[in-house]
Amino acid sequence: MANTAFAANDALTKKLWEAKLYKEMARSMHLSGCIDRAGNNIIHEKVNLIKQKGDTITIGLRMRLTSSGQSSSTTGITLEGNEEALAFYDFSVSLSEYGHSVRAGSKLDLQRPAFDLRSEMKEALKEWGAEKQEALLCAAMVSSPTANRYTDQTTTAGNGYLSVADIQLLRRQAKLASPEISPIMVNGKEKYVLFAHPYALKGLKADSDFKSMQLYVEDRGKTNSLITGVIGEVDGVMIVEYDRSALLASGSVCRSVLCGRQALALVWGQYPGWYEKLFDYERIPGVATDMLLGVAKTQFNDEDFGCFTIDNDYVADSL
Repeated sequence: MANTAFAANDALTKKLWEAKLYKEMARSMHLSGCIDRAGNNIIHEKVNLIKQKGDTITIGLRMRLTSSGQSSSTTGITLEGNEEALAFYDFSVSLSEYGHSVRAGSKLDLQRPAFDLRSEMKEALKEWGAEKQEALLCAAMVSSPTANRYTDQTTTAGNGYLSVADIQLLRRQAKLASPEISPIMVNGKEKYVLFAHPYALKGLKADSDFKSMQLYVEDRGKTNSLITGVIGEVDGVMIVEYDRSALLASGSVCRSVLCGRQALALVWGQYPGWYEKLFDYERIPGVATDMLLGVAKTQFNDEDFGCFTIDNDYVADSL
């Protein structure tokens, strides 16, 4: 049986494995379908700092036009001199460095398995990198909601579970917010996305209004081809089951977050790197990865830009 061959960080090998690591890491993320670089999805990805020096990037958050524009059925319209100025808010995100490494224990570790240990090391680092990005995005999403983008529906009576009425409240507040939390476009239709823990959805799924509404929702397989985990829809709000412990607050409080366009920012300074090294007289291989990225919840004037947060009660399962 042949031992695993390591290329000792050959330049071409390094570039190929870095490309594989980044692509597979991105695909492994639960939120991968929520990312784009044009600012039209929930997570706005920026890669400017890949080729530029610096550790902070400023993102322009464009507001919607408010004027009704020009119209006439008699005298015609005059566009010149009646332009509306575009309104932007600036939001800055700083980079941090993250990394991890793995190493074979001995020559026997290389000899025993009937698989390519280097590939297994890549898989392990890919899983770690995807989980790290996901955890950073989730932590940013649930952290410190601002006063006008938050509602507390918990009750001491223990019946403040997530309901259809709560989701309708979130949608109204998102639409009526100033500025409005802009929805994303899914197959040509405006949608918001609500990320909710299974314990929050435990109460919602028992809501008779929710059950009846799902009978009239169009085929979810067609409407959410990019967003995974959708279990239903209420008034244009796609509900995603998101099993992250960060959504469980202290006590018996569950936090759910409605997201619209540019709710979060993901900024790259360096894509995941791939490094190989031989230890102990060049007998034992190890590999490592690192990346420079910044993650944040976008804000304007100290107010959450694309998130509306709700807290509800929940009852944990007792086994």
